[in-house]
Amino acid sequence: MYFRHFHTNRISAVKLPQRLVWNVHTRSFLFSLACAILLLLPNKTKAQVSADDYEEISVYLAVQGIGGYDVTAVYRNDQVYLPVAQIFQCLKINQKTSEFNDTISGFFLDENNKYIISMPGHSVFVDGKLVKLTDEELINFETTGLSLRVDQYGRLFGLDCKFNFSSLTVELKTAHELPVIKELRLEQMRKNISRLKGEIKVDTNYKRRYHVFRGGMADWAIYSTQVSNGPTENRAMLAVGTEFLGGETNIELNYSSKNHFEKRQQQYHWRWANNDTKVVKQVIVGKIASKSIASIYSPLVGAVVTNTPTSFRRSLAAIPCPISLSRAGLLNFTLTTWWSILPLPMLRGSSNLIFRWCMAHRT
Repeated sequence: MYFRHFHTNRISAVKLPQRLVWNVHTRSFLFSLACAILLLLPNKTKAQVSADDYEEISVYLAVQGIGGYDVTAVYRNDQVYLPVAQIFQCLKINQKTSEFNDTISGFFLDENNKYIISMPGHSVFVDGKLVKLTDEELINFETTGLSLRVDQYGRLFGLDCKFNFSSLTVELKTAHELPVIKELRLEQMRKNISRLKGEIKVDTNYKRRYHVFRGGMADWAIYSTQVSNGPTENRAMLAVGTEFLGGETNIELNYSSKNHFEKRQQQYHWRWANNDTKVVKQVIVGKIASKSIASIYSPLVGAVVTNTPTSFRRSLAAIPCPISLSRAGLLNFTLTTWWSILPLPMLRGSSNLIFRWCMAHRT
């Protein structure tokens, strides 16, 4: 008979540390201490401006020499911020907004003068200089985007802005020739040149309709002059204007108790005009207003047929003169070796011409 021996391992028990239990007063004290530490720690993170910190207002941007625009401004901490994108769009300054709406770049007045307004860097690069801004000078709002404080426009771009709280108006003054001002000036110059040439641009043309007879208007008046111990004179006047046979017809009859119907006091004429025809443009029949330098006591009765249009006639004269090539694109001229032939409009009276000489410097 065989026996097997079994070995039994001895198990020893280890005593665990006793769990620390805090009462209610200890827990409250530790929570208060943690909150105080968090409040005293410096906050270096930049929080996003919430809607409760600012208020959107509508202001009127008055630009010197142009007029005004309605823009959306932001009022925060007794300061007014104007959106850069909207202001530059009104002034037609080149701009481009980044994909995340945190950077605006472009060129200011000149293609070589680049600028960058960066919200991540809190800086503005303009005129070859990098200017750092504080949180109170440049802010990125959710609705208006990058916005500068009103005084920063004059400091950075020379656009002096003054805000009037009573009228909610921002007055902008600058010594620069803004693109919008330059565009309006050139457009006005082109309009003046076209007007002097007789070119009129209209959106819709309405041709005149000629009628055989069409009623017009009638004016009448009655006068009575009474003098003590003297004669009494009564006068009456009747004027009728109408269209007859496609022409303007005016008849004025005058009666006086002293001279009755005197022929010299009666006015009547018929006038037909059409500037689209080439041979005959006007026909006048009846009493004609004379341009004689002699005294005529009886009116002229007859007819006038002419090809003179009813519009003011302008004539152009070809005058050889030197011209500055910088403004040559505004006029049509033929350039010669040293002189240019300009078709200048000749008006009645005296015409003043100003010639400016420019010397080309060659090296």
